[in-house]
Amino acid sequence: MNKISVTTLVILFAFVGKNYAQTIERKRYQILVSPIGFIHENPKYLNNEIPSSPNVHFFYGLSNNLFLGLNYGIGQSAKQKNYSYQVDSFGSNEIFNVSRSRNAETFSLSTQYFFWGDFYGSFNLGFEKGYTTEIKNYTTISGNTIDTEPLNQRTIYSNKYFGNLGIGIKKAIFENFLLGFEFQYGYIESGKQNYHLTYNPEYYRGKIPSQLEARYLNENLFQNRSKNSDFYQINVYTGIAL
Repeated sequence: MNKISVTTLVILFAFVGKNYAQTIERKRYQILVSPIGFIHENPKYLNNEIPSSPNVHFFYGLSNNLFLGLNYGIGQSAKQKNYSYQVDSFGSNEIFNVSRSRNAETFSLSTQYFFWGDFYGSFNLGFEKGYTTEIKNYTTISGNTIDTEPLNQRTIYSNKYFGNLGIGIKKAIFENFLLGFEFQYGYIESGKQNYHLTYNPEYYRGKIPSQLEARYLNENLFQNRSKNSDFYQINVYTGIAL
């Protein structure tokens, strides 16, 4: 098949697809919810992980085939939790508290274009809102002795920006009820981390707390895990059209 034949087929496919898409009359307003969103990042870069959470989508039709949308990922609520582990074989235990502000909260803008019936392509730009984690109350329990270190660790994670392309299908049932599926592939920033550690130097008698040493080793041994990377996301959603 020569180049002229291939070009003709592409033009014919685009023309037929556009006209086929136009035969479906779409409502101008669409409100959808993704109760389940599967997000997979490059496993080499753990800092780029965004935990899956429900998403809310609002789309407005500029034309029958072209829609602009706002997307909001609810994320995970703030939480606190106490952790404990055995320090040595003599029964000593360490307890500490970890708290985290709301994370995995995302905002994005979308453009969707229906090119063939209920099938569409999308372009999405957005970011994950930054959050904070804090570790404190390091307490060692050994026999009848309880020792709490005067130390507090706080890590501030910046916004992480991303962009992706998607392909999906959105089907109207009974005119006003929508079902959809979309696959997205894109690129995400690793973001920045600001680490703050405050402690009483008199308690440690001029030494550096072990938590600070561990942080330094982690940043130097695993610094390759804080790079920007690719990712893909799968959304299954339902909603209404008005």
